[in-house]
Amino acid sequence: MTDVHYGSRSERGTEVAELCYSLLESAKLAGVDPARYLAEATRRAIATPGTITLPRDLVAAVKAVRSLAEGSTPLVQPSDK
Repeated sequence: MTDVHYGSRSERGTEVAELCYSLLESAKLAGVDPARYLAEATRRAIATPGTITLPRDLVAAVKAVRSLAEGSTPLVQPSDK
């Protein structure tokens, strides 16, 4: 994919741009606003360094919150550990 981005001055810059584009397009495909995704992923990474939040993780979290708000059974059951 390095041949589709010519704005970087280094190979590493091109790789970073590719990663960003991939995450933004994945967010769109998952039905998540890309700006909202970036904001939430950044917030989570700052709160817990090393955390990786993919667009699908945000979709699952939103569904779980909606499920709880509607009073139905949560999508993820709490573990007994």
